[in-house]
Amino acid sequence: MPAIASPASLDLPDRWQFLEIEDWRSPLVLIGGVDSGKTTFARYCYRRLLSCHPSVGFIDLDVGQNSFGLPSTVGLGIGSTAEDPGFPPLVRRRQVFVGSVSPVGVVARLLAALHRLLVAAAQMEVETLVVDTSGFVDVTHGAADLKWAELEFLRPCTVAALQREAELTSILEPLAHTAAFDLQILPVSDRVQTRSREARRGYRARCYRQHFTTCQRIQIYLDELAVFQVGDWHPRQLVALEDEEGFLLALGLIETLDGSLIEVLTPWTGEGELAALRGGDLRIDPDTFQDSPLTASGAAD
Repeated sequence: MPAIASPASLDLPDRWQFLEIEDWRSPLVLIGGVDSGKTTFARYCYRRLLSCHPSVGFIDLDVGQNSFGLPSTVGLGIGSTAEDPGFPPLVRRRQVFVGSVSPVGVVARLLAALHRLLVAAAQMEVETLVVDTSGFVDVTHGAADLKWAELEFLRPCTVAALQREAELTSILEPLAHTAAFDLQILPVSDRVQTRSREARRGYRARCYRQHFTTCQRIQIYLDELAVFQVGDWHPRQLVALEDEEGFLLALGLIETLDGSLIEVLTPWTGEGELAALRGGDLRIDPDTFQDSPLTASGAAD
């Protein structure tokens, strides 16, 4: 197969351009560690598939560095060559709040969110689907179980894995013997730019700052809607304002609480019907927009 010209905005290894991505089974699931080039490859696959399918869905399951710009969420975007050829897709989009920037400890929420996005993709009649999983591959903290569970939701599918040395061996080994998966193992891109923990935190802070650029304080009566929160609310706690289907309307920050009346700082303008308020595991500094985990006492770690 001849090489296909790569999008000018993506710096791609030559080997990727000879892959027969159009023939891979959908959904196409990308697995790889942090700084492996996985997300760049996912975007490349999306653009390749968009050239030969009327509609392509892109699901991003990375709660820390999400393509849709909102940390603590996962998202679905659906593009078409005529309606929305850019990346990420902007016209038809759904986001689900997970409430954390790490998969550790929130696997049930992640899987529930993935199910919700898959249902939405089916309802919108997506022809083919690309799924970019997170860079969490540490099997000592449960990465194998998470990846396998995500694949159970997505089968049958092609799994494209960008492997650095043997870091994915424990995750991939059973897939090689499972007929439901077409496994493609690729080397890590040699053009990846490593990002430090501080750089990742800075990226999230910029995303939060942009989201809260234009916002207002609204009052919400907790006894008038579904409330998903265990324990006390905390000042500056990150929350989600959700519609009746559980999709995100906007993020919010807790300001004050007086009995069943809560005041939230949010960019939500009233578009869409507010049906639920869901608490997250993070607080946001209103000056720096840096996130930090909530402790049991409500203080930040």
